[in-house]
Amino acid sequence: MKLNLKNYNNIFFVGIGGISMSALALLLKSEGKVVKGSDLTKSNITKKLIKNGIKVYKKHKVRNIK
Repeated sequence: MKLNLKNYNNIFFVGIGGISMSALALLLKSEGKVVKGSDLTKSNITKKLIKNGIKVYKKHKVRNIK
């Protein structure tokens, strides 16, 4: 099955502070998507995501996705 991201406006990343996930998050944000995510630790990467308008939750919880 091929996933077409054009059909999705809201994207949530678990582990958004990782180098690959954060790059994807920034790319999708630049394409106009609403991007949020969670990570277990704060870092320079999560600070950059927040500065770029991406909501980053500190813990992985189902309620963060809603």
